[in-house]
Amino acid sequence: MSLNQIPTCYGRRGRARLGSARAATALNIGLLGVAHEFDPYPFGLLTMVVSLEAIFLATFVMVSQNRQAARSDIRSQVDFESNLSSLIWLVHLADKLDIDIVHVETLCAQAIQESRTGMTTPQ
Repeated sequence: MSLNQIPTCYGRRGRARLGSARAATALNIGLLGVAHEFDPYPFGLLTMVVSLEAIFLATFVMVSQNRQAARSDIRSQVDFESNLSSLIWLVHLADKLDIDIVHVETLCAQAIQESRTGMTTPQ
């Protein structure tokens, strides 16, 4: 199982039910006095096991998030390069077709500014 699959596995309902059943069983054994030597009332062993599980799971989740962030950064870079290439091609094509590039850039800048402020005006 890879590090990216561990948080997915632990995030399922079945895993949560299994953990709840395990904790309930340990608490019942300790509270009902079925096994006095197993884990008496303060439940030190249960606390330690649950704490260690939380520590490892948190570590796996952070590693997974770091890997996802790295993949997201790569996607963003590729997207930027693709957009830049498209822009260069469009500028060259517009130049060949005698299109007023400055006017088009002004319209684009206005559209971008409107989208950032959330206000759209009818044309």
